[in-house]
Order: sequence, then C-alpha cells, then structure tokens
Amino acid sequence: MMNLRRRLYAVLEEGGERADSGWFHNLFLIILITLNAVAVVLESVPSIASDYGAGFQSFEAASVAVSNVEYVLRLWIRVEIPNWSSHGPWYARCRHMVSFLGIIDLLAILQFFLSTIFGSISGYSAYCARFGS
Repeated sequence: MMNLRRRLYAVLEEGGERADSGWFHNLFLIILITLNAVAVVLESVPSIASDYGAGFQSFEAASVAVSNVEYVLRLWIRVEIPNWSSHGPWYARCRHMVSFLGIIDLLAILQFFLSTIFGSISGYSAYCARFGS
C-alpha cells in the first residue's frame, strides 16, 4: 500500500517528464478544465442548452466525480511530503485541507453539491429575491 501511495504522489505532485504518467495526468486535467469551460459557455446559449442540457449535466457530474477522486487521493498521499510527514498523517492531511489549493479544490467540489442540493441561484435571482423585481 505504501508503494502505491508513493507512486500516486509522484504522479499527482511531482508531475513528470513528457510521456510520463504525471505528465499525462496534468494534460488530462488541462483538457478536462478546458472542456468544462467550453461546456459552460455552450450551456449559456439557450438553444444549445435545451438540446444538450442532459449531456452537459452528465459531463459536469463526471467532472465532479474525477475531482472528488483526485481530492481524496491528494489527501491520502499528503503523508509522502517530506516536510509534512514528520508531524503525522493527520497533520499532513489537515494542512492540505487548509492550504490555498486545498480550499480551491474543496470549493469547486462543494459548489456542485450545494447547487444540486439547494438549487442554483444566479446573481440576478439573488438580487430579485432580496430587493424585489
């Protein structure tokens, strides 16, 4: 198990040379983020959203699933960071959760779940709800 965690640390944190698994992981994330940005833009067009809305939602759910798995794996591999591992596994994991990138990752994941649970509120809808139309 320790060997798997070290290998994942090398892939997720150290990146890698071209044609290395870390390089492919980074390329995959860049493509996924780019496709998400394109999907958001396309979904903002009403005619496209009405025809392909279910596909956009499925793609978003799959992207969030990938983000969830990556977030959990990043928490698991935190004990491999030399500066953090000497303090124990929970310290290393908690330190990641309160780091800038850890908070960004968590906010990206939470946004999906909170909007799914409570519904999406756009800025204009929130303004109308507060100040009337």
